[in-house]
Amino acid sequence: MGLTPTLMRQCSNHAIRFPIMETFKNYYRGDDPTRKPPKWMTAVFGCLAGASAVIANTPIDTLKTRMQGLEAAKYKSTWDCVQKIYQNEGKLAFYKGMVPRLIRLSLQAGVIFTVYDVYSEAIDKLDDKLKGNTINS
Repeated sequence: MGLTPTLMRQCSNHAIRFPIMETFKNYYRGDDPTRKPPKWMTAVFGCLAGASAVIANTPIDTLKTRMQGLEAAKYKSTWDCVQKIYQNEGKLAFYKGMVPRLIRLSLQAGVIFTVYDVYSEAIDKLDDKLKGNTINS
């Protein structure tokens, strides 16, 4: 149980995080498509993109956690879980645990996007060297 909210959470996370990250990078580039933000700025952009995803999909994460937790048997379906949380605890219950998740995942996104840029640049440089046959075999 919990496959549906897990898929919803993962898909929404990436559907939010990546476009926001690219929007920040495009804003920084302005009219120069070759302009790259410095690493510290990439990290900040990544943290903001990660935070946006967490804020938007915490209710889905709450569903996933409840449906895979110790009391998962009391829910018949994802919709049943939504109804029971709302009826018994109110709408704010869908945001339980958001602050620690926000801190952890926004920092994680900042690191991931920065490391991705570092590795991408290193691979591009290696590719350029290989194309130029400047590496001895």
